[in-house]
Amino acid sequence: MLHDLKELFVTEIGSVPTKVCHRCKEPIMDRFVMRVHPNYEFHPACLSCASCHATLDESCTCFVRNGIPYCKPDYFKFFGVHCNECKEVITDRVMKAGDRGYHVDCFKCSVCMVKLEPGDYYTIYNDRIYCKDDIEALYGDNDTSSSANGM
Repeated sequence: MLHDLKELFVTEIGSVPTKVCHRCKEPIMDRFVMRVHPNYEFHPACLSCASCHATLDESCTCFVRNGIPYCKPDYFKFFGVHCNECKEVITDRVMKAGDRGYHVDCFKCSVCMVKLEPGDYYTIYNDRIYCKDDIEALYGDNDTSSSANGM
């Protein structure tokens, strides 16, 4: 059984198992190997964020994009969804309205500031969010239906 596992995870040159570090391309002869999805292997010293160079180990989250590792803050800075309201990166739940994303706490009526929940009716008009009551009070029966969205 142990030999079967070795065949799955290592390439043998003679009798010495070798792995190649994804970053430096040198053989990994260390006792420990850092492995990140989808089977990229690194020397412990080579696994660091491509942007800030922070060491990535078992104490932090490692994100990989196109084979390049990033720490969580840098990954979201470069590839995360930015809130349409506050412009900050969304790292938790996102409220989607068409192609726009919002923090849950930022998804609120721009007039009464009531937080909108999934299932609430709202309209986005002139890039502002309105609850049903406020859009009707402000614009009456004017045609805002082209930008109306229901959650």
